[in-house]
Amino acid sequence: MTKKAAYIKTLITASTIFVVSYFLTHSLINYFETQGYFALNFNLISGVGLLILGLTYAVSLSSPAWGEWSQFIIVPLPFILGVYLNLVTLEPANALVFSILIFLILSFFIEKSINLEQLLAKNIPVVFLRPGIKGLLLCISMVAATVVLLNPRDKAQELTETVQEAANSRVSKFFDNGIFTENPEVGALLEYTSLEQSLGEEITTQVKSAIEPYRHLINIFMAVFIFLAMQGFNAVVYLVYSISIGFLFWIARKTGFVKKKTELIEKEVLRF
Repeated sequence: MTKKAAYIKTLITASTIFVVSYFLTHSLINYFETQGYFALNFNLISGVGLLILGLTYAVSLSSPAWGEWSQFIIVPLPFILGVYLNLVTLEPANALVFSILIFLILSFFIEKSINLEQLLAKNIPVVFLRPGIKGLLLCISMVAATVVLLNPRDKAQELTETVQEAANSRVSKFFDNGIFTENPEVGALLEYTSLEQSLGEEITTQVKSAIEPYRHLINIFMAVFIFLAMQGFNAVVYLVYSISIGFLFWIARKTGFVKKKTELIEKEVLRF
């Protein structure tokens, strides 16, 4: 019965990792397609943050089932499967390459957590899970960057439009609060709409000419930008995780989801 319960709990955590990683990747793709790369939608961002936090909890609660090789099936495999099923809709061949790379990186960090746990005399989740969870967050940032790289959306055009809108806003503010207010005689001689439109067209032309030589690098620049932005965002998520993970394991022990066991170990030390 104990083994059967352990298998069921392992299946629950692995399935949760798959489901959450699937919806997280889907949310990232949907965000970039509907909101763009520079827009901030706090409702969607909060949703993504909750999915990432939930994924860290699911990975953490799967740790009692980690062993010599089982951790690779329980964590990286369902995670990358959920990611790949979304990336394959963007570009199948490259999606597979990036998925394998992310799988290997996550497996490496999970292995580091296992090695750290073996060095500790007392099981402290926030300590031994740190490499694995930070590796998971790194992989999530890589997934976001991969979504940007594989997305066929014209990023150069969006960058041009973003810069143009910002510049046009400054021009409009200048005309509203500048020469037309301070010098009405000059304002009477100038056609406001025509001048503003010509300046807007000139700004658009200049922005396009400045971006065009680097158009083939825009995808890479945007991917790096999104990766760094996600790393900053994930730092906040990890802060919340590190504060709350101890309480989560306390609840898991109280409800019987995990059990605490004491094992005798041999420890190697150096003495004179």
